[in-house]
Amino acid sequence: MWSSKKYKRAAEKHFKACKHILDCLNQAKPHLKPEVVSNVFYLSGYVLECMFKHYHLELEHKLGTFDLQELEDMGLKSHNIQKL
Repeated sequence: MWSSKKYKRAAEKHFKACKHILDCLNQAKPHLKPEVVSNVFYLSGYVLECMFKHYHLELEHKLGTFDLQELEDMGLKSHNIQKL
């Protein structure tokens, strides 16, 4: 079950992970840095996705929790940033 608060917490969690990874980037072996940065970009996509979903639910005053079918009906089951 998903809610606007759960999306917000997920965005915060992924953001903290990205920040920690970037803070430790100087300690990574030089040949691994491009892979590490690439993974931060990948993970930051989830930050944006969760933020969009959180704000959509908040702006629409959708309270409570939602199952996958309800999210699908609202167009929030997508990972497509443009669609969100």
